[in-house]
Amino acid sequence: MDYLNNERGDDINIIELAKSSRSSCRLCKQKIEKDTPRMGSETEMRQGDRTFTAVLWYHLSCALEKLPDEVVIAEIKVELPVDSLDEIEKLKKQQMQSSFIPQGISVLDKANITVNAEATVLRLLKKRKIENSDGIEVETKTVYVEHDKQRRKILLQEDQSDLEMDKGDRIVIIAGITTEGSDEKIQVIANNNSKVLINPIQEEIDKYAQNIEIYVSSAWKRPCKQSLLQKYIRLP
Repeated sequence: MDYLNNERGDDINIIELAKSSRSSCRLCKQKIEKDTPRMGSETEMRQGDRTFTAVLWYHLSCALEKLPDEVVIAEIKVELPVDSLDEIEKLKKQQMQSSFIPQGISVLDKANITVNAEATVLRLLKKRKIENSDGIEVETKTVYVEHDKQRRKILLQEDQSDLEMDKGDRIVIIAGITTEGSDEKIQVIANNNSKVLINPIQEEIDKYAQNIEIYVSSAWKRPCKQSLLQKYIRLP
C-alpha cells in the first residue's frame, strides 16, 4: 500500500506505470511489475484513532474488468497501449449510455465545469444582449429555476435564448457550463454547445445521451461525500 504525501493533493484515481515491483494488485493479489500499467485509487483509512489517506493499486487489466466505474474517472498520466485506451473509451461510452442522470440545480456547487442539470422554471426575463467571456456580444435570456426548494439562474445564450417555455415547465440542460453569478450562487450557462430540453420524456433524454461522449478532465476532482458524481461531457 502506498500512502499519499502532500504533493498528491486532491487527486483521486490515476492510471500510471508502476514505479517499482513492490505493490500488489488488490484484486488478483499478484505483484504489479515495474513499468506496467496500474490504477491507483485514493481511499480514507483508519488505524486506531488516526485517520489517513492511502492509495490502493490494481493492475489496469484487473481494474478494467472489475472496477470499470473507477477506471472511467481516473486521470491518465502516461501513454497507454492502444488496446487499453480503446477499452477505456468503450467503458466511457457505455457508462454515458446506461447511466445518464441529470443533476438537480440544488446539487451544483462548483464553477467552471460541464454538467447535465434539471430544474423547474419559475420566471423568465426578456431577452437581451450581453458580452460573453470572450468579449463577444451574444443574445441571452435569464431563467429563474428551482430544484429541491433551492433557486438558481440559468442563462440561455445564442440560439438557446429563442426557446419557448412557461412557468412550471421542466427544463433539462445537457452540457451546460457552471459559473458563479453576481449573487455568489452557482448558475448554469447553456449556449450552442449545449442541448436544452423542455418537458422531455425519458426516451428523448436517452436519445441525446447516447450521442454524447464522456471525457475526464485533468483538473477534475471527485466531490467529497457526494454520491452522484459530476459528469464531464461534450457534444460530438
